[in-house]
Amino acid sequence: MKHYHVPEVGGVSPPISTSQPTLVAKNLASVEELAFFDRVKKFLGNKATYNEFLKLLNLFSQDILDRKLLVEKVETFLSPNKELMEWFKAFVGWDGKDEVIENVAAPRHKVDLSTCRRYGESYRLLPKNVRASPT
Repeated sequence: MKHYHVPEVGGVSPPISTSQPTLVAKNLASVEELAFFDRVKKFLGNKATYNEFLKLLNLFSQDILDRKLLVEKVETFLSPNKELMEWFKAFVGWDGKDEVIENVAAPRHKVDLSTCRRYGESYRLLPKNVRASPT
């Protein structure tokens, strides 16, 4: 960030413009979050390992890892320290429940093949409003 000297006019500095958004106000972490990351850094004790931990968080922030996979990967770093691991789970909103996605096929309209035009012994021409299912 560049800093510019603003000249004083008549011994008084001009007021700071509030129309420009400040970087400082946008991305402040809480004191508790900063303390957590400091404790993780000390717990891991190795700069390369800490950077790998941060890479996981970066992948999660880019939606490359989902929450479940993030927690599984972070457990390899933090599982010996239950307190750090529990705080991390709460921080990312992990409740321990798997998200269940049901794979239910949409109901299909049954075609009465006896009303369809025949093409040979085993083929029938389906109505235009019926999609053929992929095989």
